[in-house]
Amino acid sequence: MDEPEVQNILSSPPFVVVDGVINIRDIGGYPTLNPNLFVKRFSVFRAGELSGITDRGKEQLHALKIAKIFDMRSDSEIASYKAEGPAIEGVEFVRVPVSQKQSYDPAGLALR
Repeated sequence: MDEPEVQNILSSPPFVVVDGVINIRDIGGYPTLNPNLFVKRFSVFRAGELSGITDRGKEQLHALKIAKIFDMRSDSEIASYKAEGPAIEGVEFVRVPVSQKQSYDPAGLALR
């Protein structure tokens, strides 16, 4: 896949554009345990690492009404980045690591 094709995919639904953040997408529309209920669209997002977010990206987060971010990375994952995470006015960061010691990724999970 070439760069323009990847950019096209990452800027089309369910993906949303937030400057400086890769792989952010709406996870609304998925069914819950109750087959008659679905996750409300544009209420929950999933994203990659946020340390590269720009001022414009912060404005885009506010436009999406994102007020709380749950950081599920382990301490080792956070340490692998230059920054723990950006301070974004009006957005609360909550640490809820899936694993305290190991990175949570599909390959690592399969090995465990």
